[in-house]
Amino acid sequence: MAIKEQANNASLTGGVTEIAENPNEPQVAFLGPFFRKFLGNGKPKPKPESLPEGVAETVPTPISEKTVLNNEKVLTVDEKGLPVRKLNESAKSYAKTSDYWAKQKLSPDGYARWKEQGNQAKIIEPDKGVLTEANKALSELNPNTPFLKDEKAFNDVEKIYNVDQAIISGKNGIDFNFEKLETGDDVLELIDRMSAIYKNPTEAAKRGIITNKETLANASDLLADELGLTKRLFKQGRGATMNAEEMTAVRQLLVKSAESLENLSSKIAAGQYSPEDLIKFRRQMAVHAGIQMKAKAAQTEIARAMQAFNIPTGSRSGIIRGDLIDQMLQESGGAKLAIKLAKGYQETIKEGGRAAGNKYVDKGWSAKTSRIWNEIYINGLLSHTTTHMKNLIATPVFQLYQIPEEILAGTYGIAERGIRDGLGKLGFAARGADDGVYIGQSFARIYGWSKAFREAWTVAGKTLRTEVPASIGSKIEQSQYKAIDAEALGSNNFWSGSVDILGKTIRMPGRLLQTADDYWKTIAQRGELHSQAYLAKQTSLRNGDDMVTANDNATMLLIDPRVVGKELTDKANYATLTSDPGVIGKFTNLVQSTVIGRILLPFARVPTNAVIRAAERVPWMAALNYKTYTNLLGMNGPAARQKTMARLTLTSGTMYMFSEYAAEGRVTGSMPRSEKQRNLLPPGWQPYSLVFRNKENDSDWLDADGDELPLYDKNGLPNGPLKYVRYSGLEPVGAILGIAADIVERQRRTDDPMMREDLATAATMATMDYFQNLPFLQSIGDITKALEYSDLDYLTKGPLGNMLGLAPLPYSSTQRAFSRGYGSGEQTKISSDLQYYTLEDINAMPVDEDGNPPYEDVGKLKGSLGDWFERSYTDAWKLQTKDSLIFGSDKEELAIQYDVLGEPKQTHTSRFDIRPGEAMWNLMSPFNIKRGDALPEWKKQLYRIGMPLVSKRKMLDGKIRLNENQMSDWTRLAKQEVLLKQPVMGVTTFLPALESLIVSRLYKGKTLKEKINAVKKLESDYYDAAINMLLIERNSENELKYPELVQVYNDLQFVKTKLQKEQY
Repeated sequence: MAIKEQANNASLTGGVTEIAENPNEPQVAFLGPFFRKFLGNGKPKPKPESLPEGVAETVPTPISEKTVLNNEKVLTVDEKGLPVRKLNESAKSYAKTSDYWAKQKLSPDGYARWKEQGNQAKIIEPDKGVLTEANKALSELNPNTPFLKDEKAFNDVEKIYNVDQAIISGKNGIDFNFEKLETGDDVLELIDRMSAIYKNPTEAAKRGIITNKETLANASDLLADELGLTKRLFKQGRGATMNAEEMTAVRQLLVKSAESLENLSSKIAAGQYSPEDLIKFRRQMAVHAGIQMKAKAAQTEIARAMQAFNIPTGSRSGIIRGDLIDQMLQESGGAKLAIKLAKGYQETIKEGGRAAGNKYVDKGWSAKTSRIWNEIYINGLLSHTTTHMKNLIATPVFQLYQIPEEILAGTYGIAERGIRDGLGKLGFAARGADDGVYIGQSFARIYGWSKAFREAWTVAGKTLRTEVPASIGSKIEQSQYKAIDAEALGSNNFWSGSVDILGKTIRMPGRLLQTADDYWKTIAQRGELHSQAYLAKQTSLRNGDDMVTANDNATMLLIDPRVVGKELTDKANYATLTSDPGVIGKFTNLVQSTVIGRILLPFARVPTNAVIRAAERVPWMAALNYKTYTNLLGMNGPAARQKTMARLTLTSGTMYMFSEYAAEGRVTGSMPRSEKQRNLLPPGWQPYSLVFRNKENDSDWLDADGDELPLYDKNGLPNGPLKYVRYSGLEPVGAILGIAADIVERQRRTDDPMMREDLATAATMATMDYFQNLPFLQSIGDITKALEYSDLDYLTKGPLGNMLGLAPLPYSSTQRAFSRGYGSGEQTKISSDLQYYTLEDINAMPVDEDGNPPYEDVGKLKGSLGDWFERSYTDAWKLQTKDSLIFGSDKEELAIQYDVLGEPKQTHTSRFDIRPGEAMWNLMSPFNIKRGDALPEWKKQLYRIGMPLVSKRKMLDGKIRLNENQMSDWTRLAKQEVLLKQPVMGVTTFLPALESLIVSRLYKGKTLKEKINAVKKLESDYYDAAINMLLIERNSENELKYPELVQVYNDLQFVKTKLQKEQY
């Protein structure tokens, strides 16, 4: 069979997706296990106990290297008796592992090529042999060599330095190369090595070190001076466990480390620095702090610090290194903070010398603005289970959504390659630098996922156990360091253990979030690795290679993931919405550096990525993105074009389908902005939800003949009770669904006829509304809603609800959720205490020219600045304690909210005493279920005339402004308790009177306008009759509930009567 025919067949059936058992037989993506089981070809995989020393069962991807290889160091002694930290006995080697599996899985020729390439894989590029001579010359001038053999710094297959390399001996004594230290263990080993050298005069002399007894005898005092501690405190406390040699070693290292810090900080302060210099300075501060921690018997947090400033082992290219440096800077507070620390260090040593500089580093190496406040606040926001369920589910949903995208892109790829090959035969076209996407990549990806679960659990388990992320890129910005930690706080007393337990408890939400991310990142990387291997095979076949060579090329990638380390890391970050946000990220870092900015914008990376991922897919968002056009025009290669076309195609189809569901009322969009439209919503309605029939009884949803009724009648009203299940929060897929549904909802529910035809405005508003509801944009979204709906209660879900006064509230979102979940379900609002101008106040004011006081001000609110501050402070406290489990507000101060029929609005319809299982689901899950009652015919008549009722009246007697409690009580009295005589029913309350009116013959004969007026008049009669009842309303202590309101109301009636008499 011809090579091209083999390639075409392979592209349709799959291709290599794992290490081939038989180089002559490719593993088909979804049939690999089948072939192994039934054909029995290939060598059996060796059992773990039969593997050579240092060889792992599998070659790890970048995120799992440390976990799979288990290459942590333990303290031991070398042949000279000197202390040394070596890899533990169970540690594995990346180089040995990849070479072992290369020998096992590659063909003899393939293994020979592997050795020639320096035990590394090679990216397989399309053969450009059919290009013109000019293009050939251009290709030779601009070679693509991703593994950069000539760059020694990035070509270390096994980058595990011996600490001896950090010790530099010479004629002038001893010096240190601190850049050779990668982990906290390396810092500790260096101290151990140096102390052993000082203990052995012969060894010290070889190193050019002159020791004497006097120096060792005074080691404690000298080190105390360096640390800036009193000698007595140091000897009694932290320095009590160190011997003279260790103290001397620590002091020597501090001196040399300080010299390095001075050089770097001087360079930065002078403005002559690069981003890498800033990272070197932050890293040196971490090393310096680690040396001091050894002296203070506190040395665990240094491991986390070194992790934050280390370039990962797989970073073989300068481009990748630059990207990682930029990301590290952002993760550690940004360039601005690094510069500030450098200048601060310079000023400190000028004023107080190196001892002061050591103190500065000890306190500032992990510098953050209000770190403890931030740690409590951020973790409080993330504490409720709904956040973690969304995080756990959204990532795999997004990854699965990309599978049909990839299949579509592969379909476009087949078409493009076919056209290009056909034109090439005619001499009109040639292959480009990129062959694009293959359908088989998607199946290879799925197969890779299936092989990664064990690896993912191992990586996630280590993250959960150690609190150290397995990768760069977190959903919680600037969170590398533990703030509530005995070592970080310098605590070394009886309470240290309690401080650590408290810190771990506070940080648990963030730790769980990172654990889930590392789990899915591990799976994403393994899937991408198999996809890249499949691409390598197909490219190799199209280059004219035989099947064995193609399999070898693919297998090399599987046994050397580092060669595609950037692609794997990028894919993992892409899937978990933790990619570097670029310029936007730098701006948000600046905002987050202030306390107010951290409150208003606690998270930036996730919402930014969610918007970007949606903008790549939602057509009108993509149309505003310049990159969309460059991709479609092929300026970024065929693969980028095919992926862009696939994303737009799939999302357009998905949005069309969902918009059809929305038009049928099967899904809902955002909450309508208009109060009138909100009053027309069916019972139990909730935003961004799937709509189902709620069949609690056998007769529900059946007509007289026993046939099932349609979901809605001809007027768009439900034919029975409905059930709503929320779908939002699964970003970015949830955004695609929510925006599509909301566009239709807006056009269907708007009061403005022009808006029904204005698709662009509807799309814009739908997009804005959805993203402000994201959990990670909670604070800004709730502030926007509070202003938009004139409802301060939204602030309890945002900033104020997560604090008590100015202090952050631990587990704030959990407290709010449990307070609401275990309550009655009635919506409530806080009520301000209002003060009015009474007749007594008016009589004390200056009179006008006719000698009359300003009677027109009776009933107006007092509005002095002092009154405003007092009311604002009181309202803020009420908002903060409203849903607190500890400081819950007095229930009498909370105003129950009623709908237009006088029935309490419900935050949830599942109570623990009725539906305990569903109530628990709603409490713990983001996919809330809400049920609505069936509408009787007389209520449907109200909906058909536009529900001309109000849920509250805000002004009494047209002038006196009421607070929430007064409005709530007035509505309750008017629509539940007032009794008025009606023509047919006699004395009755509001709802029976309203039903009687609507079903009457007289009402049915009226015009639409007359019907509306009749309903409004009936409501007004009941409100008017409830005024006297409101004024004599009593509290729980049987006192007048609103004495100020009674006073000002009576004063206003007196003034009205007086003015009428004078006018008469």
